[in-house]
Amino acid sequence: MVFDYLSYFDNSFNYLLPESFLAITLFALLFFRSTSLNAKLASWILVLTSLLIVNTPYTSAVTLNGMLNLSYFTVSIQLIAVLSSLAILILALLYTSLESFDVPELSVLMLLALLGILLLVSSNDFLMVYLAIELQSLAFYILAALKRDSLYSVEAGLKYFILGALSSGILLFGIALIYGLTGSTDFNILLLTLQGLYFTDSILGEFHTVGVLLGLVFVLVSLLFKLAAAPFHMWAPDVYEGSPMIVTAFFAIVPKIAVFGLLIQILFGTFFEFLPHWQTLLIFSAFTSMILGAFGAIQQLKIKRFLAYSAIGHVGYLLVGLSAASIDGLQAVLLYLLLYIVMSISIFAITIPFYGTQSSFKYIAQLKGLAHHHPLLAISFALTLFSMAGIPPLSGFLSKWLIFSSALSSSLVFLAIVGVLTSVIGAYYYIRFSVFMFFTRPDSTFSTIQISSPVAYLIASSLLITTLTLFNPSALLMLSHNLTISFC
Repeated sequence: MVFDYLSYFDNSFNYLLPESFLAITLFALLFFRSTSLNAKLASWILVLTSLLIVNTPYTSAVTLNGMLNLSYFTVSIQLIAVLSSLAILILALLYTSLESFDVPELSVLMLLALLGILLLVSSNDFLMVYLAIELQSLAFYILAALKRDSLYSVEAGLKYFILGALSSGILLFGIALIYGLTGSTDFNILLLTLQGLYFTDSILGEFHTVGVLLGLVFVLVSLLFKLAAAPFHMWAPDVYEGSPMIVTAFFAIVPKIAVFGLLIQILFGTFFEFLPHWQTLLIFSAFTSMILGAFGAIQQLKIKRFLAYSAIGHVGYLLVGLSAASIDGLQAVLLYLLLYIVMSISIFAITIPFYGTQSSFKYIAQLKGLAHHHPLLAISFALTLFSMAGIPPLSGFLSKWLIFSSALSSSLVFLAIVGVLTSVIGAYYYIRFSVFMFFTRPDSTFSTIQISSPVAYLIASSLLITTLTLFNPSALLMLSHNLTISFC
């Protein structure tokens, strides 16, 4: 009997080598009390983790009694999450030195959250989804309040904790409803069970169908909360503003990868038969997110709150692609998500060095005259923002074009029109940055700005991908196409 358990553990360990390696090494970081050393070690841990993911021989397997599902799609999303976290840790090295932010736990908490994210992406059971979300959320709550001498940071952590606990309760209630009516939380078993219920004409079948739909609504509401999609966005502006800048960067980028990966698997896999019902909720959330993101961002004077409303708007565009419920829509979502990650990394890589020149760097107006002292940096910032606005021929235009085309192909004409109009509004507030950088009197504080070599390479790489459509747009299209085909 003992041998059987050891054999089972050994087999599961082989499938989960990247996650196991990450879990063991992140706890080893607790023995070090240097912020910079921890960040460097954590970066190397992520490099090795990414190599383990790339070289895994298991791209089609179910392990831990069906709790986790490994496929080319989930492994690819995991790799994107790890590489994004690596970029954040590179920025953390610069940020902690500029801000004298001596918190050795920063890297440990980021890796702990990443572990939950990796498990969430490959989840094949609602129980694993809940446990993975709680693992990452506990790390997020502490990260938001990590700047203990700041009342804003403590407030951000408290708000995130209270609203996050509410979101977790909603998720658990939805899972309980689904389990109570179907007898299972396994995605594969649920798929077969729900197909039978949906095509049952009996009163009992209709009752079960309505109950499962109610449970699905609760699950989707919780996941939309994690994405900061309207009308479940209320936590994002305050948490983005109160958290340390490097933590804001982590919140804005890495969790969205996992949640969208999970949404794709749930909606296009297990609950695809209920398309007319969940599509309505996504359409409503996409519409409100685009509207609120566009008009909310116009009013913002602080950079972090602006980025929060900008993120809400971009989540709305991504939900438009999911609402299309087609292969083209799925491909557009994956391409948009990849480019959004790259552009977000570029924005934070450009703005974080400003903390070395202005200790109270908060406002968009503080960027005035940047082009006078650092023209290349200002041009890079402007190109990234233009790409986010969807101005051709940058990559952001291609991703938005595909999103709106998929919406039109699925007869979501109204949603596509709203998306185009909010993109026009977005162009205004993104161009506002360029006005301050290029057309206002120079500020002498930027003459002392310093960018480390790794951060400079990060900015250059992001800019290269952002302008890739100028030279070879097929490379981005093939990447998203391969991801889409691997899922389907």
